[in-house]
Amino acid sequence: MTARGADVSNRRCYDVSGMSEAANDRSAIDLVEFAKALPPEHRALAGAILALRDAQSSRTDLHVAFDFVTSLRQIREPAMQAGVGKLAENCALALMYGAIVLYTRATKSESDHRRTFDPRSKFDDEEKAAHTIICGLRDDAVAHYGPGTPYAGPSWQADGVFAVPPDGQIMTASRRLMIVPSMIDLLEKQVHRALMIADREVQTRNEAVANTLTAAGSEDATLWPLAQRFRVDLKVFLESEAAAEDVLSGSRQGYRRGTSRH
Repeated sequence: MTARGADVSNRRCYDVSGMSEAANDRSAIDLVEFAKALPPEHRALAGAILALRDAQSSRTDLHVAFDFVTSLRQIREPAMQAGVGKLAENCALALMYGAIVLYTRATKSESDHRRTFDPRSKFDDEEKAAHTIICGLRDDAVAHYGPGTPYAGPSWQADGVFAVPPDGQIMTASRRLMIVPSMIDLLEKQVHRALMIADREVQTRNEAVANTLTAAGSEDATLWPLAQRFRVDLKVFLESEAAAEDVLSGSRQGYRRGTSRH
């Protein structure tokens, strides 16, 4: 959230790639909804569209994760010197947890809403080991209470109950790992590598959708009238008129990121 006096507005990021020829308005055909309405004989086209959507979704998670790691590196030294509960220390921990969760969500986690983007076949042995460590930290230490197997560094959390001499007074104590310099280095390298793979995957799947859609449209004259039923205003999707104009202005080739306030 950003605030200026009494004015409070939501601030969102957008991530867009693979744009085609310029249009005269902000409208576009929602191919995801189009894919859901396709008849069974166009199963390949529907699958290609949804596969592209899922790859783009994972890539966006990785972009945010890499932004987190970049910010984490910038705040690393202040966090190491910060007092307990101070802003730099809290931000460092939140950024590290966030990067771990987003990386794992993009490369491992499955849900009913997005198919998994799995880059492991393109990792070398060192990258596969780093992937296993990060996923283990998310599954065992960040999302649940555990050491983060197979992570072999200092423990992320520990809790104890003690009887303190001479009177045997009962004391509880907890320890939490707030910043791990070696983990910052590992995250930066691994997230960047996964992001580069995701970039190429989006480009490949974008081309597959374009080719499959063109071929299917040339053979089935009913597809284009069906597609027109799913025309939407990009201002609605991006939740910002300025963002829609930014996305649709200039060249439609390549990739663009930005933010919008509304």
